[in-house]
Order: sequence, then structure tokens, then C-alpha cells
Amino acid sequence: MTASSEPELANAALEFHDSEVSSIEAVAGDIQVFFAAAYVHRSNGTPGVNGGKGYVQAVELHLDEVRLLATSTSAWEDYRMAS
Repeated sequence: MTASSEPELANAALEFHDSEVSSIEAVAGDIQVFFAAAYVHRSNGTPGVNGGKGYVQAVELHLDEVRLLATSTSAWEDYRMAS
């Protein structure tokens, strides 16, 4: 139980709406995305599907062994050229 006597919600998911990226860093093939404010949905079921609660909090998202698939500033242009 939390201090407010509400039950803990077991599952959490980051939802990109209402989230604010503060910075992105690339380190040795890994990417770190820092959210100054990220919308996190917590639920005892499946977050984003089942009911629960939404919170805004700072979040660090770590992506390991990232491969660059698009070489231009526009992934859409790369896709169109390949089609």
C-alpha cells in the first residue's frame, strides 16, 4: 500500500502523448532518451488497455545496441526511395 492507502498498480507503460523529451544521448551504440515529463499509465491489467491511473514524471529510456537504418534526416524520404 502507498502512503495514501491506495493499492499499488503492478504494471506500467510509457505513453508518448503529453510527454516531453528533454535530451537524447548516443553512447557506444546505445541511445538514452530523457523525458522531463513523461505520461506513465499504471494498471493492474494491461496499461493503455485496462483502467488504471496516469502520472507525469521524469523518465530515462535506454535503448541498447541501436542500429541506424536511415541515413538522411528524413526516414520517410529513405522509405520512398527504397520503394
